[in-house]
Amino acid sequence: MQVVEALSDARAFDTSGRESFALTAGLQYVVHDPEAEGGVRDGAFKAICKLDDMLPRYEGQPLTNERVLVAHIGGMGDGLVLAACLKALKDRYPDCTIDVPCPAVHHPLLKLVDADVNIMPYPPPASELKHYSFYMSLENVDRYATDPAMSNIQIFGNCLRTPEAAEAVKLKLPSALLEEWDIGKARQPRVGIALTKSVHMKAYPVDLALKLVQALLKKDVAVLLFGASNEIGRDLPHAPPMLFNLVDKTPDIASLAAIFSQLDAVVCPDTMFMHLAGALRLPTLTIFTCTHVSAAGGYPTVRLATADVPCRPCGAVAHTCPIGHSACIVPQHADLAPKRLAEAVMDLLRTRPTADQSPLAKMGDSR
Repeated sequence: MQVVEALSDARAFDTSGRESFALTAGLQYVVHDPEAEGGVRDGAFKAICKLDDMLPRYEGQPLTNERVLVAHIGGMGDGLVLAACLKALKDRYPDCTIDVPCPAVHHPLLKLVDADVNIMPYPPPASELKHYSFYMSLENVDRYATDPAMSNIQIFGNCLRTPEAAEAVKLKLPSALLEEWDIGKARQPRVGIALTKSVHMKAYPVDLALKLVQALLKKDVAVLLFGASNEIGRDLPHAPPMLFNLVDKTPDIASLAAIFSQLDAVVCPDTMFMHLAGALRLPTLTIFTCTHVSAAGGYPTVRLATADVPCRPCGAVAHTCPIGHSACIVPQHADLAPKRLAEAVMDLLRTRPTADQSPLAKMGDSR
């Protein structure tokens, strides 16, 4: 029996038992016989089909009353950038239908954007492809960067033929979500600091992040910690009253967005946190190490902090510096020193309208 399945669902192995195909060129499908044993060596594998073989690629054709497939397997930040372009496309062709299959972890965030698209499970079954007029290709999207200083939104805009998309979409948070994640009010301003694992080249070193936290606490600022690294929590076993450790305490991106929306400012590296804070129009200080500051394009409330070193941006986001010195994040650079960053945060707070705020009593354990 011959079937067609998305490659990520098919089990195709070479003669050594290793998986012989990887999802490296966008959404692909494999034609195979699931009743045959032994994978490729016994003839179970028949062929690989790319979407180019199954659907016309969108290249700017009119989309009035058409149905379009946009498979998204990028990061969370890319999802928000993509949503801005799809919103521009829907504004141009309000009668078109845009389906966006993507991994389940992306669904809560994309459902909050005002883009009028259908969020679907990933990957779409091959049997459903016949219902689409075109597919929009997002593989190797960087090839649409005609200038190194182009923002992500401009790059995606070139890819999807939506040059009018200039800013990220604004998130629309349901009142029920805000009520569920209401953190109360506070007398003092509240700043979120998003941390990434220290092995990552985008990360702000944990020892410096700790000094930044301490500098803000001395300025009577409440600090909320988010992210994927709880190292700073181990360094603060007895957290001060105005420090709230929420690392791993938000179950999904929607709950994180709800809490972010109640903050006065955010400090983060060039990660999903910047895109989320930017889409919420929060005053945000983004620490750029190895990546290009153009990634902040489209977010009018994002300010930049970078080290003035000749080797950045190299774009190497792996675990180690390609030339061995990590000059873009080492402490001696004054632009990234905790005291300098704390001053920049206070400048951000002065630009945000003040409001009646009250304690973070609902946050629970602050460590």
